[in-house]
Amino acid sequence: MNRIESQSNLYTDMVVSHLRSQIVAMHNVLETIERTHNYEDDYIAESIKTVETELRRLRKYIEA
Repeated sequence: MNRIESQSNLYTDMVVSHLRSQIVAMHNVLETIERTHNYEDDYIAESIKTVETELRRLRKYIEA
């Protein structure tokens, strides 16, 4: 494997890792809503905002 392929794999791994983190965060939000039957919660709103921010940051990174 050459240096360019190695860097490409590193970037791919980073993107995948960030996406997985956001999936876990959204899964936790979903479980909380299902458990509490309440989606109008500060935790829910803040978690969704955080995920949205992280996904936007990742999209900008990918587009750069």
